[in-house]
Amino acid sequence: MVLPQIYNSSMAKQWKNIKKYGAVSKGDKMYISGTLTQEEACIQNPNDATCSGTNSPAEAWEDLNERLNDDSDTKQSNIEYSTDISWY
Repeated sequence: MVLPQIYNSSMAKQWKNIKKYGAVSKGDKMYISGTLTQEEACIQNPNDATCSGTNSPAEAWEDLNERLNDDSDTKQSNIEYSTDISWY
């Protein structure tokens, strides 16, 4: 199980491709248990350059769920968790 960082839409696409590679090339099924975002950390430190265009927890979950489920090789019935980090 993995809990990937989905700070923006390109990260959701990257994780879909990682999961697809494992399924197609290696015959391994990866289960993605949730998403990790940094929205609260960006609210606490808005001048951080990595915060531009960052996803909310709900946006990250929805983006990853949509991308995984548009391909039979990466489809999974549920992404259970959504979590967000902060500085304190």
